[in-house]
Amino acid sequence: MLALAMPTVCLSSDAWPFTQGDFTHVMDLEGIPKEDLNQAIDILSRYMNNFSPYSMVSLEQANEMIGAVPDRVKLALQEALASLLGMGAGANILNIPNLKAAWIIPLQAKVGKIPMPEVQ
Repeated sequence: MLALAMPTVCLSSDAWPFTQGDFTHVMDLEGIPKEDLNQAIDILSRYMNNFSPYSMVSLEQANEMIGAVPDRVKLALQEALASLLGMGAGANILNIPNLKAAWIIPLQAKVGKIPMPEVQ
């Protein structure tokens, strides 16, 4: 299942004892306007509600999601979704606004144990 997690409190990466290696994929969102990111998050949230924990992201679904988001988000999302294709159990997309990055993390990660990568 794909799920969107938006933290209510933004913490610096120093507050998290995890590394980028704990993640399936890191999306580079640097330089993308906040309005475009917010619009993309709204669009992706609607898509994510349609996934079950056992569904895989198909190429058609990935292309549909990529086509729906603002142009400046397309490349980052395309790379991220490519890493999800065929993963089976799927992943979560986590958006950290102050770090201007988003991470796709394994669904098995539990709340409170979600790894946060270091921004380099």
